[in-house]
Parts: sequence; C-alpha cells; structure tokens
Amino acid sequence: MRAQQSRVGRNSASEVLARQMAILEEIRKGNGGIELLSEQFEVSPATIRRDLEQLARSGQITRTYGGAVVQPAAEEPPFREREHINRPQKMALARAAAERVAEGDLIILDGGSTTGHIATQLRGMPIVAVTIGLNALLTLYDALPTEVIVLGGSFREQTKSMLGPIAVENLRRFSPDRVFVSAAGVTAGGLHSPTLQQAQLKAEMLRVSRESFVVVDATKINVSALPYLTPLDSPVTIITDDRVTQEQVDALRTNPCIEVQIVSA
Repeated sequence: MRAQQSRVGRNSASEVLARQMAILEEIRKGNGGIELLSEQFEVSPATIRRDLEQLARSGQITRTYGGAVVQPAAEEPPFREREHINRPQKMALARAAAERVAEGDLIILDGGSTTGHIATQLRGMPIVAVTIGLNALLTLYDALPTEVIVLGGSFREQTKSMLGPIAVENLRRFSPDRVFVSAAGVTAGGLHSPTLQQAQLKAEMLRVSRESFVVVDATKINVSALPYLTPLDSPVTIITDDRVTQEQVDALRTNPCIEVQIVSA
C-alpha cells in the first residue's frame, strides 16, 4: 500500500485528470464501486475516494455508500429563458471577449446567449465572423464592414443554432484567429453538452482555431450533469465572472491547458 500511494503521489495533474475522466466513464457504465475502481486503476482506495470527491464537487457524480453514481441529465432551459438569465454578467463577459478581437481577424462564434452578446460588441468592426448562432447572424448581417458567414447544418430550435455533420465539415474550411465557445457546463475535464452533436462541433471549433476562449458565466463553472463531453486538451482561456470561487478556479486549473480570466460584472 505504501509503495502504491508513493507512485500515485508522483502523478502529474494531467495524469490525475485522465484517470478521473476514465473513472467517470466507468461510473456511467455502472461500475462505481470503490474497491472495483481501485483494482481496475491500480491505485489505493483512498486515491479513488479523493477522485470521487473531486468529481462530486464538479457536479458530475453523486457519492453513495461504497462508491458513486452519475447525476441524472439536467433539463436544458429554453433559449429565450437563457437570454435573460445572468444578463449583466453575460454582457460583461461579452465586452471582455470582444477586447480579444483585432481588426482583420477571422473568428468563430458558437451558438448561445453569451456569444450573441459578443456579436453585439463586434458590430461594425472590420472582421469576418463565422457563426452557427441565429442570434449572432441577426446581429451582424447588416453591420458592414463586419462580414458574417453561417456554417449551415441542421437547425436546433432549443439553442437557435446550426449543428450536425454539415456544420462540422464546413468548419474545416476555416483557419480562424480566435474562437469563442459557449457551454452548458465546464469542468477541468472539458465542456459539457446536452447533445453529442454540440460536443462534436465544439471540439472541432477548438481544434481549428489559433486561440480558443470559453465564455461562460460563473454558474456554469464546475457544475454539470450533462452527458456529452468535449475534452480540453489544448490551450484555452475560460472567461468567467467574479462570482466564481477560488475553489472553482483551483479545480479548473488542475487541467494544465486551462487559463482563467475573471471579469467584474
């Protein structure tokens, strides 16, 4: 046991994160017992308990006697309702995000209420904005010299945005300077989405961009019961508001790819 704990203690933050994501997948399969996980991952039960506690704090699992189970999937609020939730914070985040954009940039704007506010901040700026969001399109289509390009795809009413393989394929034609991604939930493990199509498209957005930003208000940080994950395995800046706690920030920073920018609303 002593040698086992010593080996675990030398694990890097990225190795710990990878193990916790693998543990989460096992829990989703129904294999959430501490002893079973300890044997499978060849670490001590105490290490598994620590991993489970961190996953529970991030809202991804619920601890049970002797192990853990996954959280039930949360219901996604309608788009019009989300537009009015945390509106002052979202507007402050949009201003901070817009400051990252330079004249002549080609940027990607994800769908969502916060990225819609970013579009408002960018109206009339000489840039090319590629988007999947109907709100960003309606904000920018007549804002010359801003050029707006819609990726296309299948329209999802719940998010007022385009999704699916057509959007993913079209995205590969661009090499953007910056991408601004939204999320229903963010943990050190990645971005959490209610549908597989959303998770896949966000992954492609992050892959093609030179500089990536995740723009989310503090209520999305380290809390998610949503089933689909976009891993954060390349450098990304999370822009969030000043309601975020130090504990939440520290949890995000266990992923070495993540930087955090905190904005005052």
